Amino acid sequence: MKKLFTIIVCKVLKFVGGLLGKGSSLPGQIALKLCPDILGRIELPKYIVAVTGSNGKTSTVEMIAHILCESGKKVAWNKEGSNQIEGVTTFILCNSTMGGKVKNDILLIESDERFAQYTFKYFKPTHYVITNLYRDQLTRNGHPEWVYDCLKNSIHDGTQLILNADDPLVSCFGYGKDDVIYFGADKIPFLTRKITAYIMTEFSVRTVKSVFLMNTTIIIILENIPALIADLKEIIHSSLLLPQTLTRVR
Repeated sequence: MKKLFTIIVCKVLKFVGGLLGKGSSLPGQIALKLCPDILGRIELPKYIVAVTGSNGKTSTVEMIAHILCESGKKVAWNKEGSNQIEGVTTFILCNSTMGGKVKNDILLIESDERFAQYTFKYFKPTHYVITNLYRDQLTRNGHPEWVYDCLKNSIHDGTQLILNADDPLVSCFGYGKDDVIYFGADKIPFLTRKITAYIMTEFSVRTVKSVFLMNTTIIIILENIPALIADLKEIIHSSLLLPQTLTRVR
């Protein structure tokens, strides 16, 4: 009865909030007060895809949702973008039946990077996409390594990780894990060679302290970052280059 009552209250509050143009988080907040473990009482679909990170969560979720829907899957995702635990609770309860079952084929969740450890306390994603970790919103998130520790607590055994290989912190989540897929931007050989040559000749004195080449990867220790940025812009514009990124999975 407690589960049923909580679901009804959440759905009613969401309906009323929708009439007022609000109500994406409040229903979930009240539901969690009525039944703190309500997320553990809902029967979820076989596949649960979660997306988190500093930037790009909503765009990534929308793209995944589009691909899955085009493939004929019935997908539920938090379209309103309310991604903290209260918003996720509202989304899940309002997409469940009165008996507490989400009937969609796939549940797609956008989760705030700080609150993911609370959201996934009572259930775990089958697939977990982590986009990036930046020094973003300093007053709220502090240092990226602190956010890293928060996210680490949200990762459980049995979850397939889909990680940004080009992000040093995010790629660390895959250490010691067997079920990991990495994605990233492919190299642009011509542009890389041109920038390398440029750095090591005319502007190396004022922009770069030292340059190391390791397996065609440039590792640069910078002295004057603004000057280097200006130089790289000059290379690109003077060469009329339009860099294109290609995704890869390795």
